[in-house]
Amino acid sequence: MVVRSTPRTSTTPLNVSSTWTTRLTSDTLLSDYRVGSWEQQLTLEAVVSTQSTGGRKLGTAASIAKAMELCDKRARNGCNGFEWNGKTYVVYHYHRMVTPKIGHVAYIYSGVKLTSDNYLWAKQISWRLTGYDDNRTYRSLSAATKACAASPTCKGVTKEHNRFRTCNNDRPIRANGHYAAYIRGDRYEVIDYIFYSEKPGYRLTGDIGKTTYKTKHDAAAACKKSAVCTGITLDEDEKKYRINSGNSLAPSVGEVAFVRGGVKPTVVKMTISFGGYTWKSITHHSLTGYVNGRVFSNRDEALKECIRITRCEGVTRERKNRFRLNTGKVAEPSKNRQVWIKGPGSVNVAGATWEVNIDIISTHRIDKIDFKLERDALRACKKHKKCKGVVKTDGGVYYLVGEGGTSRRPGFTFIVMSGESVSWSGYVYSYTVNYIYVLIVDKRIYTTYIDAGRACARNPRCKAVNKIGPNKFQLAGGTDVKKQIGGATFTKGGFDYITYSIYFADKIWDVSSPYTLTGPLADGRVYNTRKTALRACVTNAQCSGVTMTDGKFRLYRSAKLTEKSGSITWINKGEVEAIHGYLWDEDTGMTLTGYFDNKVYSSRDVALKVCSTSNKCSGVTKEGPRRYRCNTGTTRKLNARRTIWIQKTSVVNHQKTLFSVLPGYTLDKVDKKNHGNEKAAAAACIKRADCAGFVKRGGQYHIALGWTVFSDEESISYVRNDLKLAYVSYSLYLKEFYWQVKAPYIHKNLMKDDYSTLPKALVACVSDPSCRGISYVAKKKKFYLATSTHLVIGHGKTFTKGTKAVIGDGYMWTRSGDDRKIDGNYLDSSTYGTLTAALKACSKKPACTGVTRINSRKFRLGKTERTVHRNGYSAYIRGSISVTYRQRVWTEVIGFILTKPTATFKDVKSAMFGCSKSSSCTGVNKRPDGKFQIATSTEMVDKEGASCWLKGGAGYIPQFTYDNTEWHYYEGYRTGGILRTRRSVFTDRNTALSHCVRHPLCQSVHFVGGKYYLRTGEKVSDALGEQTWLLGKTKLDLSDLTIVHHNLHWQTLKYVKYGEPIKGQDKFPDIKRATAACMTHPTCTAVYNDFHARKYYLMSGTNQVPYTKSRVISSIKRLPCGDGKCQGVKTGKQVKIDLKHCYQIRTLEIYNKQSCCSKSGGNVVVKVGKTTCNTVYMSGKTSTVRFDCATNTQGKVITMTFNDIGDINIEGIFLQFKGVQECD
Repeated sequence: MVVRSTPRTSTTPLNVSSTWTTRLTSDTLLSDYRVGSWEQQLTLEAVVSTQSTGGRKLGTAASIAKAMELCDKRARNGCNGFEWNGKTYVVYHYHRMVTPKIGHVAYIYSGVKLTSDNYLWAKQISWRLTGYDDNRTYRSLSAATKACAASPTCKGVTKEHNRFRTCNNDRPIRANGHYAAYIRGDRYEVIDYIFYSEKPGYRLTGDIGKTTYKTKHDAAAACKKSAVCTGITLDEDEKKYRINSGNSLAPSVGEVAFVRGGVKPTVVKMTISFGGYTWKSITHHSLTGYVNGRVFSNRDEALKECIRITRCEGVTRERKNRFRLNTGKVAEPSKNRQVWIKGPGSVNVAGATWEVNIDIISTHRIDKIDFKLERDALRACKKHKKCKGVVKTDGGVYYLVGEGGTSRRPGFTFIVMSGESVSWSGYVYSYTVNYIYVLIVDKRIYTTYIDAGRACARNPRCKAVNKIGPNKFQLAGGTDVKKQIGGATFTKGGFDYITYSIYFADKIWDVSSPYTLTGPLADGRVYNTRKTALRACVTNAQCSGVTMTDGKFRLYRSAKLTEKSGSITWINKGEVEAIHGYLWDEDTGMTLTGYFDNKVYSSRDVALKVCSTSNKCSGVTKEGPRRYRCNTGTTRKLNARRTIWIQKTSVVNHQKTLFSVLPGYTLDKVDKKNHGNEKAAAAACIKRADCAGFVKRGGQYHIALGWTVFSDEESISYVRNDLKLAYVSYSLYLKEFYWQVKAPYIHKNLMKDDYSTLPKALVACVSDPSCRGISYVAKKKKFYLATSTHLVIGHGKTFTKGTKAVIGDGYMWTRSGDDRKIDGNYLDSSTYGTLTAALKACSKKPACTGVTRINSRKFRLGKTERTVHRNGYSAYIRGSISVTYRQRVWTEVIGFILTKPTATFKDVKSAMFGCSKSSSCTGVNKRPDGKFQIATSTEMVDKEGASCWLKGGAGYIPQFTYDNTEWHYYEGYRTGGILRTRRSVFTDRNTALSHCVRHPLCQSVHFVGGKYYLRTGEKVSDALGEQTWLLGKTKLDLSDLTIVHHNLHWQTLKYVKYGEPIKGQDKFPDIKRATAACMTHPTCTAVYNDFHARKYYLMSGTNQVPYTKSRVISSIKRLPCGDGKCQGVKTGKQVKIDLKHCYQIRTLEIYNKQSCCSKSGGNVVVKVGKTTCNTVYMSGKTSTVRFDCATNTQGKVITMTFNDIGDINIEGIFLQFKGVQECD
């Protein structure tokens, strides 16, 4: 207590200015968010005055505490003090102090109350104190107040931006918002929740009775019971206490006054979980600093908004239905207020709430045990006496840690328990013993916590459940709590977040509660059962998931989750594998990190099996062909060439129905009947269409009818999934079209006409533009045409018609049509200049679903199967893995085999060869042992480690272009017709193709025994292990190609009619006899071969017209130099004669224009091609020279080189020749 007057003596009265100030305290909350520190001004001498304060009267109270409470309530009216007028306490909004009056006492609000180092401190923001008490600077308020409390001259602390200074002056002056004054008041003590300010050397007036007390606490207990008690006085000599009723203080040596202040409210601290965060809740406190001006009417909305805003550190409940977001996270006392300080993330496991601290590690490991699942690790920690938390490594492995410090480590997570909790009916309740809430919102007594939890979840006023005795629970609300030994309270926090996975319709679904999907509905319908809703969603391309609210199911386009009490959401996550006791989330175009071991597995199933038995392995990555690795991490990273399988919820299989196993959870609406064991409970559940699963609790098994899952550490839930049917999807090549096949499905809209066989239905569908597909209905054993592509799950198989199929790069492709693109973002940044290059790139990346053509020179890869409208674009969607063999497209279906197998083969081509020749064969199975069997059924069953190749429709002949020529490829076939030519056998395919297209009679290339043979035949026949390429159209100019018949060259023109037929000249059996006859016929210019009519005609004339109705070849008779009239071309001393084609020359006779007077002459070297024919003498006087050539002299050009050409002038040449097909 600070004395600001001259001490009073027994004979000298104080003057008007002789007043002193005493600071009392209360945790009273004012509307402008202040905790009251009060100045008590007492007047000791009689002074004529009508009142002691000037201002507006706001009410009266019977005690100091009541006056403080009343001033709180009148804060909106500006209450800032009250006065004792000798009879009662008058509450004011005062403007000034007036002349003091004897016996009156004024209590003036002086700032926000803080307590530190046994002193009261009045905090005033935007004020500062002057006069430093020392030269030191303090970095924290607690350090500064500690120093000030120890200094006899210090009167307060000033906060200057981020530092603190002690001051020897307690009169604050105005400053900016970076400053705050903390004025030191009196020493205080709290006794039985009541503040007492200590004033040594003074006593309170007005003793209550003559009773004295030995201890301060005894006196305080008596004072608390008295309605007029204002404090306690200690006689230090006698060491006795007495209680007082007066408000005045009188100086008294050897006595100490303890002035009674306000009531200290019961402050209860607890930790709750809400929105995935931990929140430290403190009653009768408030936070400073506002995030914004918004006011929320309920706590949950305020907490949600605080989670969304990063700079929000907590929420303060200022009064009923008024919550504000705060930037400060240091709680200050404030009566009737309550704060929730935002902490790190949270999880609720094993009856506790755990803080999740990101990028933090503790190295004080307890043991060497690793955990794969967070829940298992937290349960183990709760049971272990030395465990203080759990660390999650950057590889996704969990281990237990004990006492010790922590440090930052990116990628690691430190999870530590923050409080006891229970989960009831979808909410998490924080458990606090020996306290109960004051406000009761429902007088009903519940005998079980389950019933109480359900009632509280339905009652919006319920904020807690009080346990008031054994098996006695009551709903409570408000914020005030009171101590009750043996009692307990369960404070309602946030939702009990539940996530797990299920299998349904061969997809994996992530289940989340309490969440709803938002945005537009996928179809606008309302479904009554989960089964019908999920089936509708899986066949609706617009549907991302399903939400159940109030027992009704709806389909949504968006997968965005929003919290909603009582709702459950199922989101379709795509492909799934359900083997080795787990669901595995399959995702293409991704890779996982962290290797579990150093082994590389050649089989996916083997890798999954190894992973399922390990505590460290979390998934499997396919890194390449026959290369699988087990991983510890679950973080997905983009890699278009890889595929991953992440381990999800464990499952059990009963009667082909899967159940998700959830330890530590129970289902809603549990039936009372005990079925004894897991198998019996599963069987009972499967019989009921409305059964959601069954629950094991203790040794009992009960089926459940509700889909809502709640936390319950003593239970294990088995949530019903779906029948594990052979869901299959692949593409087939039939009637030149791409058909997407799915089972078990049927089209929604079917025509009335039925067909007994698939070929008949195919013919009808291809010819009908309105037909969008074909459905086989198993119950009727008939095929029906469909008018839409919409599918529903049913007993049957669908064939959805695409466009003309494109086969290439190991896959089947279908073009979506004009003005379509693959939906969503592109797979990567790559751009391709041709469709061929884009398809090839897509085939090498598992995540690629197809190619979008942007323009003729720009193609991009896609990663979704859906197409959307985009002007000028077109899309090519990738289908199944396919190979072509024996004029069929074979589709591979992995993980399935065809039923009714027959013959066994060592390799796939042998099996396909046998299957292609059998009308009853439907495909080839690859067994797990590596052998192949042909099958005769279209029904498929799933088989781990196996696959099958389905036989597509006949008539597909692969084509490609090489050397500007089209070639048709036949694998498993041969052609005949030996080509009699100098070189007809090759070791390289492309060389053989180039020679074939340039030979007039070559029609095909046949591969057998590692060599390629040129063939004249164009009809193929069966030949296992052999291959044939048939010649197609070419862009090469082959007009100069000839073939030799009877030592004469014949120019061959394909698909050309040359001349007109000579009557009666069409009875020739082959080309040899026809050309022989043509050579002797005076008007014959060519031989015309019509392959379709199987006739050879002699032709006359030179009229040339194209003919494409059938395969025809015109063989035109050609003489040396084209027409037999050879002319030499003179260049210097050399003369060249172009024979046009290859000839073997036997004899030459050269004619010269004789010059009688010529003096020139000399040797002439005559060459045919590169071979010297002969050397002869020739002069200008020579008229004729005849000579023979050396043996086998051949070539296309005759060259004569003269020693002296002079006036030699060649006029003609006579040849004895033999046509040669190819020159050496």
